[in-house]
Amino acid sequence: TMSHSPSPHSPQDNSPQKDEHEPSHRHSPNPFAIPHSHDGHSCEGHHTHDSTLHHQNEYLDIEHYYQQHAQQAYQREEGTKKEASSVDRILDRFHLLSVIHTMQTYAKFQMITCNKIWHFFSNLKQEHFKMIPVRESILMPLSSAIDKNEVLLKAILTDYTEELSVIKQIQNHQLNLGFHIDELPSLENRSKLQSTIKQCARDWSSEGRVERDQCYKPILDELERQFPISKSERNKIRVLSPGSGLGRLPFEIVKRGFSSEGNEFSYFMLLCSNFFLNRIEEVGQYEIFPWVNHRSNLKERKHQFQPFKVPDEIPALHLQDNRAQFSMSAGDFIDLYSKQPSRWDVICTCFFIDTARNIFEYLETIRTALKPGGLWINFGPLLYHFADMSHHFSIEIAHDELMQVIQKMGFTIETQRFESSCNYVSHEDSMLRQEYECSFFVARLTEKKSSTETPSPHETIEQ
Repeated sequence: TMSHSPSPHSPQDNSPQKDEHEPSHRHSPNPFAIPHSHDGHSCEGHHTHDSTLHHQNEYLDIEHYYQQHAQQAYQREEGTKKEASSVDRILDRFHLLSVIHTMQTYAKFQMITCNKIWHFFSNLKQEHFKMIPVRESILMPLSSAIDKNEVLLKAILTDYTEELSVIKQIQNHQLNLGFHIDELPSLENRSKLQSTIKQCARDWSSEGRVERDQCYKPILDELERQFPISKSERNKIRVLSPGSGLGRLPFEIVKRGFSSEGNEFSYFMLLCSNFFLNRIEEVGQYEIFPWVNHRSNLKERKHQFQPFKVPDEIPALHLQDNRAQFSMSAGDFIDLYSKQPSRWDVICTCFFIDTARNIFEYLETIRTALKPGGLWINFGPLLYHFADMSHHFSIEIAHDELMQVIQKMGFTIETQRFESSCNYVSHEDSMLRQEYECSFFVARLTEKKSSTETPSPHETIEQ
């Protein structure tokens, strides 16, 4: 659950938590590498840091301080598990502040983009400059769209007044940290926030239903097919959705009567999902403009400023009289759920398994967490997020090899097919659209092996 007190409609999470400030860093990522993500932006669920922070003095971002301070703490306290845990808490706390700082300064760094556009156009030849009304057709609607996006971000941050106060103290040197941080967030964090705003439109607007139906509907339909009982009787069936982003899939699952838990690692996603699930008062309460930063492949200028009303539903209304439990856990999937043996009846993964550095660990965790006879329902591609990155450990296996591994880990494949023309945060009017041919499969855990019986990758994949 989130670090603040839950609202009356915020279900309690009973899963083990490392710390109230959420995710633990299972791997220490290279600071100069940015993993892939399904929408083409830096990967949402992994904490990496922009290299410009280490080479340019004009940005001395909070995250730069976080890394240095955590390393100093580790050097001072090296040697015990308790001290290592303290470093984890420092990193988690500091990363949360960096995400909040990025949201807080959204309008500021976006206005730099406006100024850059004006500067470039104003340096054209006068005869060319007059051909397009830059101020009226680009800058004014851009500024208005940025303001509307900022309204939503400010609303999200109302739950984090304590963290905002800490950031202000750091900026005012009241904590005597020796760093001037009253500057812009990292380029990577800016990209992550822009991607998160697009995710808000995808998961919580009526226009986003097209994409949601492409990937969530096969999973939801399969759940209802597997459990053809009344909605009121489904609350005893426990369903886990790791990598659940803004929480729409686990919400759709609990709407159908199942006890549902989502799991997410990214603070950008966690802060926003907490807001949509707990704080919304009316449908279409906020108007956002997710494509304000897209200036290429526009058929028409108006497509850059297409508005989306969010949310399309009020989650609290569906949870009031629902007997099923609903929760969101924050943290690394492997760290949390490898310690929950035989707890879940169903695990649903959507655009998730390719976020692994080591997919064998994901599969092993899924097998551990499922009850004997439990179901794993998957939908998504195999765009391995850390592939081709020289400084990152990454295991990539082909789809046929994946099917072999799943069966050798004790699963029986009941259904498998490829779904074509699946989009992920795609603008329907763009001149460039990315489509996936996703794998949908249902696997039942028929043989519960212990982790010590798991064959190595060399033994598992048939050559």
